[in-house]
Amino acid sequence: MAARSIEFTMSERLDTRLMPVAGDDKRDVELPIDRAELARRLGIGVRTVSRMVERGELPRPCIGTGSRPRWLWSYVEGFLRKQHERAAELDRRTQRKTQ
Repeated sequence: MAARSIEFTMSERLDTRLMPVAGDDKRDVELPIDRAELARRLGIGVRTVSRMVERGELPRPCIGTGSRPRWLWSYVEGFLRKQHERAAELDRRTQRKTQ
């Protein structure tokens, strides 16, 4: 039995968060990222990530806790997007009341 080759698009090669699933070339799985990678993507320090999680400014880890927490980047993006939308809505409400 010959080994099956897996075709990758250029974007999949460049995106290290995604990897092929055995038996299904069309579906991708997002890999969890650690605290250091999350800090790098957000442009903040590793300790700042922990502090922001404690304050509720970032979501709690999706996988693991303690010394090896992991997040799914799509979940972090969604969390931050929702926070931004809530803040914008609060600003709109505040502006209406002051007019």
